[in-house]
Formats: sequence, structure tokens, C-alpha cells
Amino acid sequence: MKKVLFVIAIFFVAFLGNYLGNLYYDSVKKPVVEKKNNKKEESKQEEIIDLGKIEISYAEDKKEFISDNGKLKITNVIKYPNKITIDEKIEEKIISYLKGIVEEKFIDVNNQAQEQIYEYNSDKVDDSYEYGVIYSFSEMLVSYDVISFVLTTEGSMGGVAWNSKEYYNLSTNTGKILKLDDICLNVSECKKIMSDFFLKQLRNDERFNNLNDQYEEVIKDKLSGDSNWGYDSTGMHLMISKYDISNGADGMFEYLLPKEEINGYLKDGYKI
Repeated sequence: MKKVLFVIAIFFVAFLGNYLGNLYYDSVKKPVVEKKNNKKEESKQEEIIDLGKIEISYAEDKKEFISDNGKLKITNVIKYPNKITIDEKIEEKIISYLKGIVEEKFIDVNNQAQEQIYEYNSDKVDDSYEYGVIYSFSEMLVSYDVISFVLTTEGSMGGVAWNSKEYYNLSTNTGKILKLDDICLNVSECKKIMSDFFLKQLRNDERFNNLNDQYEEVIKDKLSGDSNWGYDSTGMHLMISKYDISNGADGMFEYLLPKEEINGYLKDGYKI
């Protein structure tokens, strides 16, 4: 009888030891598995956050223009992109193109100012004048395929004033300016929906009665170009500059074509 009890006691001790060992193993092993899983999830989250992010930074320059007679001084403040986090060659191409645009604008505005200020003040040719003009680029839309910039020019010089806006839509794949041929499924249909929408909005505009006789032809021609339309997240901005279809006092004409109305006419990659 004692031998039987002894054997049973040995089996009981062995069973208890095995049971307690498993409990200890589980308590140590389980947190290690959970910790590894947490690390994998954190790494995946970081990849999603960083994927495809494009950042744009800007620089600001000042340039002074002095008229031939030394009596007119114009301080030009120019804000332009100087860093875009895309392929370096594409980045250089886009920045170079935009700087070229604003350089041409700078020369044009200052030459006009020199001519017109003294024309409006012909009886005060010996007077001195100091004015300022601001040229500023800002992004409207940044996507995998398109960066859409708007260039605004603002300045007031007595009887001479500038308040203009131009759009520049560039491919992030080539660095080239985008034309309607690049983004539209059918260019003729695109042009029609753009001009029809613009004319419809114009007829409800309080400035409608001031329009030039040839305004419809001018609108169709201008909207077919490269700098009278631009993207943002809500749709396509359509713009006609002042003096193009009306007097200067009426300013620019600008309307937003909603993305729901234009997306059906755009190629994949260029939908808003």
C-alpha cells in the first residue's frame, strides 16, 4: 500500500510541475509576441503617412526699377517656388519656368508704368514717384500628376493700377505646362463646356451690359489657352483678364466650374 501511495505522489508532483511550468511559459512568451505585432503595425503606418507627399516652399526677392529720368522708383517684391519635393530634374524645370514667367511680367509691368505714369502726369514731369508691385505665386492644387499655381500681380501707382491673375498648370511627370490637349478626353467638348459655362455665368453678372461687342469670341479664344484656367480641389477656375472683354473698372471676370461638371471630360490622372 505504501508503494502505491508513493507512486501516486510522484505522478502528482510531476503533473503539478508541468502545469506550473506551462503557466510561467505562457506568461513570459505572450507579451513578446504582442510586442512584435505592435512594431509591424507602427512601421506600416509610417509608410502610409510618407507615401507621395509633395511639399513646396517659397523664396522672396526684391528688385528695384529706376526710370530713365531717375524720377520714378518701383520696388518689386517677387514670391516664387524655390523647392518642390519631387524628382530634381523636374523640380528644376518647373522652378526655372515659373521664374522666367515672373521675370517677363516684371519687365512688362515696369515698362508700362514708366510710359503711363508720365503720360497721366505730363504736367508734372519733374516730380518724383515711388511705388510698389507684388508678384506672388501660390499653389492651388498638388497631386501625383499636376501642380496648379496661380500668379497674382498687385500694385497701384496713381492712375496706373495692376490687379491680375494667371494660372499655370504643370505636370509632375515632365515639368511641362499642361494644355487642354493633355488633360481632356475630347478637346472640342472640353472647350465647349468651359465657354458655355462661362457665358452662362456672365449673363447673370451685373457687369454684363458693359461688355465689348466681340466678348463671346474673345472668351472662347482665351479659355483655349494655357493661363486662363486652373485647378483646385473644388473645380476648375476660369478667368478673363480686365480689359479683354470690358473696361478696366470692371476688373477680372472669374467663375468656378464645379468638378462634378468637368470631371467627365477629363482624362484619368487629371480629374479633380
